[in-house]
Amino acid sequence: MRHPRVAYMVALVLVLSSRVMGGDALSVADVPSAARDNPLAASALDLLSETRDRPLFSLSRRPSPPPALPPPEFAAPAPETPPPNIVLLAIVSDDGVAHAVVRTAEHKAICARLGNEVAGWKVTHIEPRRLVLSFGDRAVSFALFAGMNGRSPRSREPEPTTPDVQTQDVAQRQMERRIGRQ
Repeated sequence: MRHPRVAYMVALVLVLSSRVMGGDALSVADVPSAARDNPLAASALDLLSETRDRPLFSLSRRPSPPPALPPPEFAAPAPETPPPNIVLLAIVSDDGVAHAVVRTAEHKAICARLGNEVAGWKVTHIEPRRLVLSFGDRAVSFALFAGMNGRSPRSREPEPTTPDVQTQDVAQRQMERRIGRQ
């Protein structure tokens, strides 16, 4: 310490003030060396609670509020897994066990049974013309000849329309006349 005389003077003032306040008489020899170097070391921490409760360098003389909790971080929902990019080529039944033949995006043919996985999706149902894949609570269905409406893929003819009732009646009468029923 730079000024040992100041430390001794502070210790002496403390001793004298304790006598005046009615405390026990202490001599300088009774004061520990730490208290002689730092006069606050002899004081109990309970006596210094005002410095904690009413900070000296705070404008309001109130302790600072506890730090605010950071907002909870919500995990972004995982992006939905898109349905696999496959084409159903065939469904084959061998001894009552159905197999679906599919072509993957890599142009690789795969034979799948119930319970197998195709591009991360599980095969849950195989019907004569339909394959159902599921992923968690989602399901996607693939049908044979989907989008062709029963026509061959090479056919470019317009889709036949259903005739109306009057046209059917006229055709029926003409047929009956030809075979001699009318």
